[in-house]
Amino acid sequence: MTSDVAQHNSTPCEGISYLTPLDFIRHFLANQDSGFILRPLPERTKGDTQMFSVTQEVTVRGSIADGRRPYIQLDRVHYTSPVLVELGNLIGEKLLVEIDEDDMRQVKAYLKNGAELGFLTAKGRWSTTKHSRRTRKAINSLMSKRVLAISEFDDPVRVYLAHLSMQQKQRSTSPLPRKQATNATRIAKEASLPLEIRTTSGAQRENSVGINQVAPTTPGRRSLMDKEPPVLRLVRNRK
Repeated sequence: MTSDVAQHNSTPCEGISYLTPLDFIRHFLANQDSGFILRPLPERTKGDTQMFSVTQEVTVRGSIADGRRPYIQLDRVHYTSPVLVELGNLIGEKLLVEIDEDDMRQVKAYLKNGAELGFLTAKGRWSTTKHSRRTRKAINSLMSKRVLAISEFDDPVRVYLAHLSMQQKQRSTSPLPRKQATNATRIAKEASLPLEIRTTSGAQRENSVGINQVAPTTPGRRSLMDKEPPVLRLVRNRK
């Protein structure tokens, strides 16, 4: 949709003397005597405006009989709010959600008649660290392939970044492959997290040391019995 608007704004139009809409606006902005007055956006609404949001229709899920409060699902993650959980009558109904694809921690919900329900927050640790829709889909893909195992107590974005920051090849000449390094840098910048490169070989060495320390050998350990059992002495005397 964004590309269609951009193409329209740069296409000459017969109704405005074969100027593009952008050239038409520039003409009146440059001509001080035209009487054209630019209407700026009110200051109080600038912070609430999302220039690159998308709208999607979703179904309210849940079950009153099973005790599952209303929620929606978006890209395999549940979203809800203190308002939505009290509206059991909306189960099975459609909502419109406004999605900021640069920050998937929450979405803004509306009824089909346009009434606003407010923000719905992602459940679990998905609401902790900022992440884009692209990152969400990448994490879901790795989870489906069982490359990543993420529990309900893990922060998915941090687990994913740690996966990208891990050097898989022990004899690699570069810290990370180019594509892996690019993705790791993007995620770190996106989530405002530090980027630390680690190696699997180093992790394996640490694990091996830990195992050796768990069960240390103790040469010269004294027996629990100070003297030989009488039966054992009899067997030796017979020989």
